[in-house]
Amino acid sequence: MVDSKENSAAKAIAITAGFLFATLTAVAFVPATIRAAPPHSTDAGSPESTELEAARTAYRRGFVARNQGRYEEAAALFARGLAIRTAAKACPAADLADAHYALGEALWILARYPEAIAQLERALAVWEAHAARLGKAQPGVALTLGALASLHAEQGRYGAARALARRVVELRRATQEADPEAWLAAQARLAAITRDAGDLAGAEALAQQALASAEGRIEAGDPARFGPTTLLGLLQRDRGASKLARTTLQRALAIAEAGHGTEHPRVATALLNLASVAIGADGDVEPTAAAATAALEQIDRAIAIRRRSFGAAHPFVAAALAQRARAAERAGDVAAGLRDLRAALALAEASLPEDHPMRARLLGALAWRLRGSAPTRALALQRRAADALSRHLRHNLLHGTERERLLLLALARQQLDQTLALTAAVGGTDADALAIHVTLERTGLGLQASRAVLDKLRRAQGREGARALDGVASARAHLAALVTAGPPRSGSAMARWQRERRDASKALEVAEQRLARVAPGDGDRLKSVRAEAIAAALGDDEAAVAWATFTSWRDADAVDPPEGATVDAASAWQLLAVVYRKGTAPTLHRLGALAPVAGQLAKLRAAIVSGRLLQPFATSLHARLIGPLAPRLEGVRRLVLATDGPLATVPFAILGPTPSARLLDIATIRQVGSLRELLTPAQREACGSPVVVADAEFGPARPASPGARPSFASLPGTRAEAEAVVASFATAKPTVLMGPAASEAALLALRRPALLHIASHGYFLPDQGAARLRHDGELDPASAAHLEDPLLRAGIALAGANAAGEAAGRRRRDVDGILTAAEATALDLRGTALVVVSACESGLGEATVGEGVRGLRHALQVAGAASTMLTLWRVDDASTAALMAAFYARLATGVGRGEALRQAQLALARGEIGEGAWRHPRFWAGVVLSGRDGPVELTPCVHAAP
Repeated sequence: MVDSKENSAAKAIAITAGFLFATLTAVAFVPATIRAAPPHSTDAGSPESTELEAARTAYRRGFVARNQGRYEEAAALFARGLAIRTAAKACPAADLADAHYALGEALWILARYPEAIAQLERALAVWEAHAARLGKAQPGVALTLGALASLHAEQGRYGAARALARRVVELRRATQEADPEAWLAAQARLAAITRDAGDLAGAEALAQQALASAEGRIEAGDPARFGPTTLLGLLQRDRGASKLARTTLQRALAIAEAGHGTEHPRVATALLNLASVAIGADGDVEPTAAAATAALEQIDRAIAIRRRSFGAAHPFVAAALAQRARAAERAGDVAAGLRDLRAALALAEASLPEDHPMRARLLGALAWRLRGSAPTRALALQRRAADALSRHLRHNLLHGTERERLLLLALARQQLDQTLALTAAVGGTDADALAIHVTLERTGLGLQASRAVLDKLRRAQGREGARALDGVASARAHLAALVTAGPPRSGSAMARWQRERRDASKALEVAEQRLARVAPGDGDRLKSVRAEAIAAALGDDEAAVAWATFTSWRDADAVDPPEGATVDAASAWQLLAVVYRKGTAPTLHRLGALAPVAGQLAKLRAAIVSGRLLQPFATSLHARLIGPLAPRLEGVRRLVLATDGPLATVPFAILGPTPSARLLDIATIRQVGSLRELLTPAQREACGSPVVVADAEFGPARPASPGARPSFASLPGTRAEAEAVVASFATAKPTVLMGPAASEAALLALRRPALLHIASHGYFLPDQGAARLRHDGELDPASAAHLEDPLLRAGIALAGANAAGEAAGRRRRDVDGILTAAEATALDLRGTALVVVSACESGLGEATVGEGVRGLRHALQVAGAASTMLTLWRVDDASTAALMAAFYARLATGVGRGEALRQAQLALARGEIGEGAWRHPRFWAGVVLSGRDGPVELTPCVHAAP
């Protein structure tokens, strides 16, 4: 759980010190399955026999050196033995695989990660080829996969690590009766990696399952129980059950000492975990200076063990020193804490890759502590921390499942907050430059990663990727149908629905894991973004504004927030904006607390929906969001707005100091999830015909009832809207889908339409899960495992949407008349210039900090749409049809998307179109353009679609 009494930056250090390497140390630090001298037979006296015996001698000596903690010597001996075996003409495959593995493991312990991965991957290739030749499984495959999983997790590559760990679990499942210890270790490894990735609930379930599987097979004090017992204790600590955690972790310490002696690395890990409870306890234990002093003794003992085991310069020692720094601060010795933290950072920088998350965390922690005494130094350290984590994210977001990407972003969010809080505390030009850099570099990465993975899979040739994509689409469709249907009222039906929903969620997870295996390789990396490139992408009369939210009291010292304050307290959140103009440097504007803005926004939306007077709220929001930026916006005729958190639902068009000086009156407006979208290369335009979907036959409407599947009334006005849209297509011949043809199946079958217009009902359902969200929609890492994906809760009604029958009884490939955002990601919209969803609330979703809105807008962008036009609230059928007709009439003349929408909205606002009541913003201001601007070519293109 996120600690409500202890700040997040400090929590990050405690986690780093106590468990960053738990996938290695707590589960299987030194695998004991490598043979000291594999007894393969060769002809005595032959050259091959002599060579292999020399290799085995080096191997045996390396094995002894490794067990005695002389890892440099062990690595050299293993390398010598490997060289001999590689040169030999007839080296048995098992010998060669063991040699690669032994060297890889030694390099891993020495924190030479790239070399270690290379050796382990070679070992895996040899083992797999050997297994294929023999036609039966080889234990070395699971062993090597497990080592690779732990090694990737140790570097924060959780997507790749979990995929490998799951393969080990499946392999070990077949041999669990014969080798229960290996089966337990495999389960514990997966649980530990799951915990490190931020999925605490999933990790606890896996840890409990692992311990349950050990009952009756493995004795209570067996060393094999150390890993899952440790993990369970840490999870208890994380959710605030400190007393229970202490008892569990003391049991883990006893297991380690009884099974390995008092000087084993596992004993050091157990001591550090116990100390972490004392210095960072929450919930049912209050941390005290006395407890911190006692923890220092445990930590010092652990440091001594790790130094003897791994050497004084090992990152394991750095992790322990970081924990000692926190304990010293808790005990009141701030100077000792600073000294330990500097020592930890020096070791980490000497032994870990530049983009390792531990380096980033230690850099950030030291920067925060120096913000008052050495602000220039603090900013330099924080810049290095931010850059290290950005590099880490740009690579690792391309691996794993969509949910794992969200978890990784949520875990990384705390350092972005710390960076922005530090720049606010320090102030000055350099601080502003750093804030601008990190807000630009770290937002929109999730959307970019999802789209990059999908694009690469679509371009790839071969059946494996196609099958994986189809499997994910099928699983999402089934789960989406269950979520849309909602829970039944009767007890037996409810139990059945819950069971099927759990099964559907598991099936989707498995399908996404399969998809992740054929996703981009290790060489792929998202691109960095620079402010100069954003400014260069703008026109002379154009400005881009990016808002960012952050918490104000992220404090890595022993200074806790005010009594009763929590991480989701609105008063803790601050707001800033960055303005970009062509030919000038970007400027940062600190806008104060977010709470007043959120309050005024809620009042404004309420006034819009009810049709009441809204100008006071629009004026107030303008004063808070736009007024401070006014000098930088002089002469602007086009605005690109990147919103953050709750600002995603602001109807910017109506903001202004007076009713006659609204933003709509002076500029075209388009929104983007992040400014990095300005640099996304345009895809080759689609050659498919424009497609118009309207007047779907939903079927007989049912009375509304709580928890029931949504029911939709007919929309006859959408037929007239479709006819007006079609009439604007002059030379193009659009495909028109109406009545029963306006179906989900027809939409899913589309291939790269030039333009897509859907006039129907839209919706966004509340979360049926138990996830806790912070006030601005940011994912809480502790509860993200329970988060019901917003893409499952946003959708569009199509033909047959009111059809009777429980969605829970459907098969996975069936369609249910509703296209959810989750299913919309499977649409092929590559090169589609514009997707218009003329439907109520089609633009709503979960406003996730740094990632825009997760709903239909996100899904359509992932699917490939260059731009979208969606709505922020329930819209009127007739006025929306008039607005769309006016928009397309202007678009057909060659006017850009943003200007065409602006002119159409002005026509309604000034009473030039339709009824006088339509002048109220309720009827036109909710339609928002997102993504690219510019004209849309409505005539067929001449090149052939790929």
